[in-house]
Amino acid sequence: MAREPARIKLPHVDQTDESDLHLLTRLADRCDAAAKPGNGRLVFAHRAAGRSAANRPLNVVSIERGQARDYRVLTADRPLYQSGRAD
Repeated sequence: MAREPARIKLPHVDQTDESDLHLLTRLADRCDAAAKPGNGRLVFAHRAAGRSAANRPLNVVSIERGQARDYRVLTADRPLYQSGRAD
């Protein structure tokens, strides 16, 4: 398993022309982690590790088709496009 994000030392990083959220996401990407605010703190945790921010195993929840009243599936086409436009 990769090192814990808290143990990774990053070199000096400049924030230029980007939002705070983008900077945090960029730093998290370098550590194969996800960044999010939680309980008054900023949490960096490994992506898809199946563990909570407190490093406890997450419970598995299975939902069968018959248990959902309505649902839809969206696939991420984001890598297919270089830019977008909002009207």
